[in-house]
Order: sequence, then structure tokens, then C-alpha cells
Amino acid sequence: EAPRSPEPAPLLAVTDSAALRFFAFGLLLATLEAILWQTLGLEPLPTAIFFFAVLFFACPAALFFAAPFAVPEALKKCRAQKIRVKNAAAFDTLKHVSAIAISKSGGITQGRPFLATIVGEGLSDSTILGLAASVENGSAHPLARVLVASAVSRGARLMRVSASSSIPGKGVEALINGRPVRLGKRAWLEEEGVEVSSSLTVQGDQFAARGKTAVYLATGKSAKGILVFSDELRADMPRTIRLLEALNIETVMITGDCRSAAKRVAKDAGLTVYRFDLCPADKAKEVQMLQTHGHTVALLAAKKQDAEAAERADVILAMNDDEIDPDILITSNDASHIPQLIQLAKRTITTVRLALALSFLAAVLAVVLLHASLFFLGDLRFLPLLAVLSMLGGIIASTLAPTYLRSFKFTPHTLDY
Repeated sequence: EAPRSPEPAPLLAVTDSAALRFFAFGLLLATLEAILWQTLGLEPLPTAIFFFAVLFFACPAALFFAAPFAVPEALKKCRAQKIRVKNAAAFDTLKHVSAIAISKSGGITQGRPFLATIVGEGLSDSTILGLAASVENGSAHPLARVLVASAVSRGARLMRVSASSSIPGKGVEALINGRPVRLGKRAWLEEEGVEVSSSLTVQGDQFAARGKTAVYLATGKSAKGILVFSDELRADMPRTIRLLEALNIETVMITGDCRSAAKRVAKDAGLTVYRFDLCPADKAKEVQMLQTHGHTVALLAAKKQDAEAAERADVILAMNDDEIDPDILITSNDASHIPQLIQLAKRTITTVRLALALSFLAAVLAVVLLHASLFFLGDLRFLPLLAVLSMLGGIIASTLAPTYLRSFKFTPHTLDY
């Protein structure tokens, strides 16, 4: 599939659209006026001067100053909240965002998973942890790093791996002492012919129903245990979801966890739409599906596993940039800033349009005075003054319009409504 072609930044699109409309209006008006004055017997030279003067007034100065005055004010407010806008064009795109995909780990949750418990069947907890850490040793996956760190801190013995391979979204398999060891989702183990006892199945389902991530370990053709991971929900996430819903923004949680675990986390966060059992490629397809339905999609991501989805998203948001390079980095770690950022982007566009409207009114007034000068005085002696006043009016409008933007304030997540 061919990569998406970049779209123009909305602020640039606003000024470009205004410039085209102003020019078309001015050209039409100037042409009609020139025909009218020629019909009334005006000399060709004054008629030509009149024509180009009207055309000049139709392109007010705010076209050049509206965005440069408004955008820095918006970025200043972001910096005050510890929000780094790395890509200004992406900040502009926020105004059009109508859907947001949120990665569960690092998005809905805090992104600091820990090993909560180990359930063994035929092997000790230390042996299960050692085998799992050996299989995952060297992997960049967040759970893999937790496993290795837990094994080291608990003194579990790491074993030599002779061969290993990773199946994205499913698990990892390796050879240890000539024996196959698999670590991953239960459904994948069963696909590989691994027998999972009813006891492990029931316990795994119970952990998943509480929102935990259950990873199964198998040696040979039988499952030997479950490693259960937990990650705390962001305290500000329920409020963030409510604010996004108030903006009519469709919010979707995407995760590789099983259905029951995803359902519990989504319920705790106040989400009704969630996608589960997703590999990295599936997450990218979910983003693309939202775009197919006409949405401009923002992605709140945190892990390298979200990189494919990030390539598809229109705007990439993150709380840290350790594993993924976002367009907008919210270092305040306050997820409720996301809907407020969208509101700020909308107000920025409104501010630019306000400056353009005021400048257009100044241009119209200049054209009216130009007609009065020609009609009552019979010449265009005030043309230079009117040109200066029209340009000055546009600059003043561009300078004063950001006052509307300065009234915007971010609300701390400690305040709710």
C-alpha cells in the first residue's frame, strides 16, 4: 500500500482558503467596477489604478500576520503545562481530530507493569521465572524487561538459549537444553498443540477478569505456569474519557490483551469501545479503519509495539518519548490535557479566522472610502492613505485577535466537572 500523502496544516489551509476567496472576490469586484467606470466615461488610467487598488485591498495584511500572531500564543500555553509540541503542523491537525486510539499500556494505564504473581503447575515459581526470563532475555518488550529484572532481583537462574523466535502479538518460543519452551498467550499455545490444564485455564481467566495480563509458560507439550502482570490505571483517565466524549470524539482502546482483561480495564477507565488480541499490524489496521470511516485520528502511544499504528495516525501523542517519537509530548503526565489540547487547537483556528474577518472588514471599508473619494472628489488623491489604513487595520486585527486565545486556561486534573 502506498504511504499516505501529507495533508496541508489546517492553519495554512485556513489562510490559503481565505487568500483564494479574497482574491476571487477582489478580482470580480475590481473587474465589475472597471467596467462600470469605463461605461460612465472615466479615463483609462484612473480606471486601471482603481482596478489594481481594489485588487490590493482584497488581500488584507492579516493573511500574513494572523497565524504568526496566534500560533506562538497557543504554543506558549502548551509550554506552561509542560507540553512539548515537536511538530506544529500536527498541533494544527488536532482541531480536526474526531477519533483517538489509546494504547492500553502507557495510555490507559501508567505504563509501569510489574510481576504480580506466579502460578505454577509442576514447577517451582523460581524455575518458571528463570525459564521465562531466559526466553525473553534481550527483548525490548516492556514485559520482557520486567521479567528479566524480576528474575535477577529474586535470584532466579537464567539458562542458555540455543535458538529463539518471536511471533508478534502471540509470544516467544526458544530452545533451552534441547527442549522447546514457549511463553505467550494461551490461545497461541493451544494452536501449537500445547495442553493447558483446566486449573491453569480457570486461574488465568480469573486474573484476566480482574484486568491482569496472564502470560502462559509451556515446556514441551504442556503448560507449566502463568506469570501475571499488573499495571495501574491512570487516575486521570476516567475524567479524560468524559472530556473526550463531551467533544464528540470517538475513543477506542487498543491492546494485545485478551478480551476479558481488556474489558475490565476499559470498564474501569469508562470506555465502551475497545479492541483486544491485537498484534502491532492489527493496531495499525484499527487506526486505518477509523480513517476509512472519515475520522482524523490521534494516537496515544508509548511502546515500540505501537510504531506501525503511529505511522498511520494523523497525530501521535505520548507521555514520554523513550520508545516512540511523538508529535506532541505531554511531559506533565496528565492525560486530561489531551481533550484540552484539542479545544486549544480549535480556539486557535477561531482566532485566526477572527483576525481574517476583522481584516476583511477593514478592506471593505477602504474600498467604500475609495468609491466615495472618486464619486465626490472626482479623483483618487486619498488612495495611498487608504492603502496604508487598510494594511494597518489588518495588522491591528491580527494583533488584537489573540486576546481571545489568551483567555483559554488548562484545568488541572485535580478539578472535575
